[in-house]
Amino acid sequence: MKRTKTLGRVMKRLRPYSFLLFLSLLLSGASVVLTLLIPRRIGSAIDAVIGAGNVDFPTLFHHLLYAGIFAACAAVLQWICSAINQRISFMTVRDLRDEAFSHLQTLP
Repeated sequence: MKRTKTLGRVMKRLRPYSFLLFLSLLLSGASVVLTLLIPRRIGSAIDAVIGAGNVDFPTLFHHLLYAGIFAACAAVLQWICSAINQRISFMTVRDLRDEAFSHLQTLP
């Protein structure tokens, strides 16, 4: 019971930043999808190596290039998501601090 009460209070504090929360979740999901696509591309690149002296280099390069692009995009999305989460945290703490100081100023 107490956990749900606390979670409700936290969610109330985060309500002004709901767009940023949604954006953070969206970017996290995209980052996960890109991260999961990397092993598939690496597997396809391995399949291009048929045997000793029999390598399909254009296909190998193609799959490795896409794996690298996916890795770079996932890293950028994770960085942006981290910056958004940090902003949400700092603004929420700022709001709590301002509210606490305002409350202290009005005490009898």
